[in-house]
Amino acid sequence: MRMRATTSLCLSSIGIALFVADLRIRTEARRHQGLPKVAFARITGFDAGFDEPLAWDEADPPTGRVPRRVQALDGKSFALEGYMQPLEYDENDSSRVRQFLLTELPVGCCAGHVPRMQDYVLVTMDGEGADVIPLTSCLVEGRFALEPWIDDEGDVLVLFQMRSSRVRRGR
Repeated sequence: MRMRATTSLCLSSIGIALFVADLRIRTEARRHQGLPKVAFARITGFDAGFDEPLAWDEADPPTGRVPRRVQALDGKSFALEGYMQPLEYDENDSSRVRQFLLTELPVGCCAGHVPRMQDYVLVTMDGEGADVIPLTSCLVEGRFALEPWIDDEGDVLVLFQMRSSRVRRGR
């Protein structure tokens, strides 16, 4: 009788250990897979008729002309694949970037067109920054914000921003 109880307890312990190990493996797989991916075209695929430079107008903010499908992404976390255009490098390591523009095309205006304001996202890295990924697509995971960046003259420089803690090579 005592042997059965010990065997039963041992098998129960093994079962719990296997369940916990399986749970850890599944959690790690989800973390490795990352956030759900949103197509860049979902953000950029509209023409609001912005004049550039675009002056901020409190009575008619340009964010009101952004389609609802893009407004619905405000505050959401997801992955966005594009090309890194570095703006601010890490002061101690030039192979790392702290802030960059993410564009749908590899080299911005050098690809035959000047990007419209809705064609890029300003990405600011949390923590230690990210490795510079030149001329290859990268996958940026973070929280998207419909948050204009306005310069000292009152011109809107950026419509979309993203705070990110993870950047990796794309396709």
